[in-house]
Amino acid sequence: MSELMRESVIEEIDAKGTHGTASRKDSDVNGLAQAYVRGEIDIPEVARLLGDGWDGARVAAEFESMGMYRPFVIPSLLSDDMRSILSRIPNVQDGSMNDEFDSEELIKREVIASQRIEGIHATGHSSVV
Repeated sequence: MSELMRESVIEEIDAKGTHGTASRKDSDVNGLAQAYVRGEIDIPEVARLLGDGWDGARVAAEFESMGMYRPFVIPSLLSDDMRSILSRIPNVQDGSMNDEFDSEELIKREVIASQRIEGIHATGHSSVV
């Protein structure tokens, strides 16, 4: 979010004020939720603008109940980064990087992490407590 956009949203809400009737507060929440969805403001800023009784958890719960959320974006690697990562895979498989994996503790940690990931993907939730 650009700093200019953030300032514009904050100035608009500050100009309206948040001390008014319930419908005014509802209008403020709705406007802030829309700004949040567009990426113009973050939840801690929304809580600050709404004032007493509002914290990040309450704002997030309210936005969720309104169906207001930011789309989930999976970051992608730049092609050069992807090539670099992919080029190292054969080195691990052919044993040329074995010195990095010679610790029994490291191997155990990797196996446990792998099992947890597989458990999450296989069942849809973690089987680890």
